[in-house]
This record gives sequence, structure tokens and C-alpha cells, in this order.
Amino acid sequence: MQFGAHLPLGALRDHETSGHALVAYAEQAEELGFAVLGANDHVVFTRPWLDCLTSLAAVASSTQTIKLMTTVALPVVRGPVQLAKALSTLATLSNGRVTAGVGPGSHRGDYQAAGVEFDERWPRFDEAIRALRHLLGATSEPFTGRFYDTANIELEPNPKGAARIPLWIGSWELSTRLNWVDPFFVGQPSGVVARLWTWITEGTALGPLWLQAVVTMEEAVVGFIIGSLLGIVFGILLGRIELLAETLSPFIKAANAIPRVVLGSLFAIMFGLSLWGKAATAVVLVFFVVFFNAFQGVREVDRNLVANARILGANNRRLTTEIIIPSALSWILASLHISFGLAIVGAVVGELFGATAGLGQLIYNAGHTFDVNGVFAGMFVLAVLALIAEGLISALENRLIKWRPSRVSGEIPI
Repeated sequence: MQFGAHLPLGALRDHETSGHALVAYAEQAEELGFAVLGANDHVVFTRPWLDCLTSLAAVASSTQTIKLMTTVALPVVRGPVQLAKALSTLATLSNGRVTAGVGPGSHRGDYQAAGVEFDERWPRFDEAIRALRHLLGATSEPFTGRFYDTANIELEPNPKGAARIPLWIGSWELSTRLNWVDPFFVGQPSGVVARLWTWITEGTALGPLWLQAVVTMEEAVVGFIIGSLLGIVFGILLGRIELLAETLSPFIKAANAIPRVVLGSLFAIMFGLSLWGKAATAVVLVFFVVFFNAFQGVREVDRNLVANARILGANNRRLTTEIIIPSALSWILASLHISFGLAIVGAVVGELFGATAGLGQLIYNAGHTFDVNGVFAGMFVLAVLALIAEGLISALENRLIKWRPSRVSGEIPI
């Protein structure tokens, strides 16, 4: 899984420091391992907003590997030729790190500033996409339409070479409404919203939507707590006792090599349709992530710190509770951010093997009735619950490691 960061183009109000802050933000995002930097496009907005393409060009010179993406650019407002020229230039300056995300946009002020009728944005956007495909090298066929004509236009620098730019159409709804893709197979955002509204107001075939969410979260939380506790205990224990670690190492490696998701069928047989079958699947997914982080965190404790504590008379119990565990806490808490998502996966997979309620069962039923919008709606609810849990874990982390040094002055938070 990869993560992206969004350039805060509307949050930098101090014009004297905006450039430095933006570059520092991009550099830190790259250092932290983010895969993509996104920038949203507005010409006239409700608050001050830096130009997305100019801002991406600024950070391109200070970064090396992170991808640069418009999320999204407005080809109708900018004009497809001007946008393609800017994107191809940016691709050249960044050594091909650009992905062009485009969409029609929804802010009327942008269209008024460009002198384009807002009600014409959909037919114009349809043509702008086709023009961009030719200009950015996705097709060799020139486009001639009612609004745009690329028949005699050849861009330099030429994006058809090594720095060809991927073009993402930023409108799932548009592509289905124009029959570019069949909504029967990929659904529609409007259909997903309608399905969610039906579930909220009228309930699902399995009962109220909130009840399905409670069932899945109960299974995930139980599995998360048990798996985390077991992972922490065994990780610290094996990290402290080298003989025990060497003895159990072959068994742990063998168990870790087993595709743990398939154990859901075994747990369904053992525990039936009860909560424990789903919780057990969540436990095995969570355990290994937390265990390896706790184990490595113990092994990475500063040996000089341990030696000094022993010189001052610390016994094994005090050494573990006052030196080892606090030092390994950052490793352990980092694993919790990942493992709760795995706990939800375990609960959903367990429900797929057998359940009478839950979001996993709801998604399973939607898939078997060819309700693609229902599948996406269930996934959306799961994503919302995971984000809420992530916020709670972050709050717990901030509370448990207050001793951590505060952020250095001038450092830009991601």
C-alpha cells in the first residue's frame, strides 16, 4: 500500500514564507516515504489559492523520487492545449514523475474567470479529454470537435517520448454516463450514494446499517485487542530471552508463511457462526505484525542505555518496564496503525466464510446479486470506520508517548 500527501495550496497565507514552506513540506513528504504529492486546481476560489502547476514545478526541483499529480486539473478552464503544454514541461523538469489527474470541476468562479458557460462544462470536458489524449501522446489520432481542434498542433517538449504522462479521468460518474464503461460492472458514484441512503433510511436486507457496522467492529476490536496483546507479550518475551527466540524461530517463521486469510474457513468450522470465528481470523492477522515490531523494537534498544541502567542497579523487572518497553513503544504503536486495518480485514473475511450479519456479509450478498453499487457502499462504510479507528489510535499514541521530543521549529507537519 502507498500513501500520498496533498500540497496545502490554500493554507499558506503568508506570501513571504509560502514558497519556502511549500518546498519544505514536499521535501519532508518525500523523506517520510510518501509516494505521491497531489495539488488541486483553482483559478478563482473562495479563499487565496496557489496555482497547482506552478507549485508542482517549484517542488519538482527540490524532490527526486516522489510522484507529482494534479488532483484534479481543469482542462476546460485552462484549455487542453495550454494544460498539455504545462504538463509536458512539468514532466520534463521532473524526469517523468507527473500523473495528470483531470476533472470538470464544480466551482462556478473558475468557469466565469475563463469566460466559459458553466452549463457547457460536460460537453467541453468530453472534448477536452479527447484533445488531451492526442496532445499527451495517448493516441496518434488528432481530435477535431465543436470546441477544440488539435489537428495541426505538435507540442514541444514532446510527451510521446520517455516522459509520457499517464492521464487519469477524474470523473467516474462521467465515464459511466457517457457509456465509456458499463456501470453494470463498475457502478456509479450516484448509485453508491443512493444505495447508502437507502441503507441508512430503510435498512439493509440483514437489518439496520448501524447494526451491521457494530457487528463487524465488535469482531475487529476483539481480534485487534487479543492479537495486539499476544503480539506485544511474545515480542517482548522473545526479544529479551535469546534462547527462547532461537528455539521458537523456526515455528514462528513457518506459521508466518501460512496464508493466514485461508484460516478463516478453518475457524468457521471450529467456531461456527459465532463472533469468535471472525475474531480469530483477525487475531492471526494482527498478531504477527505486532509481534515482529515489538520483537524488533526490543532488539533495537540502545545497549549503552541498558548497560548504564544495570550499573545503577536496575534488576530485570525494572529494566524491562522502565527501559525496554518505553524504548520499544514507538515500534509497537507504529504496528497498531497497520494492524487495526488488518483486524477489519480479518473480520470481513471471517464473515465471508459464514455469518448472519456484518458488513462483510452485506458486501458478500451485494456481490452475489450483482449489486456493484452495494459493494462499493459497503467498502465506503468500512473505510470510514477504519479512519475513525485510526484517529483514536493516533490519540492513544500521543497520550502514551508524551515524553517524545516536540517538533523542531520550522518543521512542516504532514
